[in-house]
Amino acid sequence: MSPKFFVLAQGLIFGACMETQVNWFGSEYYLKLYRNRNLEEAKAFIDNLLGYLNPASGSRFIDVCCGRGRHAIYLAEKGYVVTGIDSSVESIAEAQKVCKPNLSFKVGDIRKPLQLEPADVALNLFTSFGYFDSDEENLLSMQNIAGSLRKGGSLVIDYLNEHSTAQNLQCCDDLEIDGIQYALDRVADEHFIRKTIEINDKGKKLVFHEQVRRYGLSHFNGLFKAAGLQLQAVFGNYQLAPFELETSDRLIMHAKKL
Repeated sequence: MSPKFFVLAQGLIFGACMETQVNWFGSEYYLKLYRNRNLEEAKAFIDNLLGYLNPASGSRFIDVCCGRGRHAIYLAEKGYVVTGIDSSVESIAEAQKVCKPNLSFKVGDIRKPLQLEPADVALNLFTSFGYFDSDEENLLSMQNIAGSLRKGGSLVIDYLNEHSTAQNLQCCDDLEIDGIQYALDRVADEHFIRKTIEINDKGKKLVFHEQVRRYGLSHFNGLFKAAGLQLQAVFGNYQLAPFELETSDRLIMHAKKL
């Protein structure tokens, strides 16, 4: 692997650094850029999912590509047994600062078997899928997630609506956050939605490249079938409203293991 490319959390994103290597998802730059994530909105989304799924008390959850664990921690607070898994060493180290007997975190690559006790529910939230270059790697990831479920277990994937995202893509942004300059450039091609992030931190310059696969509902249906899963329901936002191709912000899918 080239010294300028490396694996990051929540899937595979490639970052080319002009001066020094920084793990993008594990970095303070990433946290600053996406600090507008609303914790209360995340909790409300989990509450909506729990109301829909109606899991039994003490059910076992896996939060796949959990980042720093905001969803996993809240689920554990609700009394469920939760394991969060992510490929970012930095993110898992931060998540592990929260200690609960029903909560654990581990570093893992979803292209490999997760080697966890079978779960009742697996969650993959905030567009944490589709970052790999090849469809084969994404399929392998889906199969490994499915393999972490017991028979009849549920998978919920929260993905962007690639159609409306591409149609309404804002090509560029220039931001200043805590004295750090961020220049964002976005483009949608046939297969990926790509983002270039140029950072100028008081003269220290870094460049990162994100990409996420343009998977729509039909693509996911194919992945589900190949992984032994069956689609149950589709929603278009965190309030679990019906999915609309032209207008929904999200593509939220519930599948069950056959």
